[in-house]
Amino acid sequence: MAPINIPRRTMSIVLTGSVIQSYRGVMKTGLNNPRERLSDYLCAIPLWLECPEIDHVVYCDASGIRIPEEIFENDKFESLSIDLHALTWERGKGPSESRTLEYVMETSPYLSENFYKCTGRLFVPNFGDIHSKIDHFSEYYVIHKTPSREWADTRFYWLNRNYYREHIRPHLGENNDYAVVNIEHVHFRYCQQWNPMPMVSFIGRSGHDGTFYDEDFTLESRKRAMGLMEQYDFFKRNLTKK
Repeated sequence: MAPINIPRRTMSIVLTGSVIQSYRGVMKTGLNNPRERLSDYLCAIPLWLECPEIDHVVYCDASGIRIPEEIFENDKFESLSIDLHALTWERGKGPSESRTLEYVMETSPYLSENFYKCTGRLFVPNFGDIHSKIDHFSEYYVIHKTPSREWADTRFYWLNRNYYREHIRPHLGENNDYAVVNIEHVHFRYCQQWNPMPMVSFIGRSGHDGTFYDEDFTLESRKRAMGLMEQYDFFKRNLTKK
């Protein structure tokens, strides 16, 4: 019998971010400058668009800034925005990120049923290898958890929507960064059935303290981002207009 060709599922990645950050817990060395934050997003997004395994890249900004969809000249890119300044100021970046995910799931007409989530300023250079090792028909998350810290790595994971709706969403109200109940703790406690995430490498830096993870974006990426910032004059035009 000839092998049966099972069509590959369409795959999305949701990149969450906030060009203008409102989290009161960022360190002095962290990324507070909107231009620096925007530069990171404009470095990371093109790299995700180049991934052949990804059919759809959606970036959603939680500060009300909307990156024009035509900026990358790529049909795979979708741009959304929502103003969560008040929520971030009151409860922190975790609740804002969760609400951003909900907004994307409610709004995007292109989002795949299950998808990857990544912090928008970061890129995973070994994504192709990770993607090939994940069972995308699984009923559970694929995420890295650290029992000794009661912590789950929410920078990058694969999300099963049904599992999210049943086990994670009902407990998101517990997340309050200023009460030291972080989103990483919520995912650790209530994501009890999961598949382990293969080892992840990150290009980019921590927004909290500004330290780099495994490496920085290349000089070429930085120059391209700077060129886009100058071309689109981000901080002189009203990007919140859809």
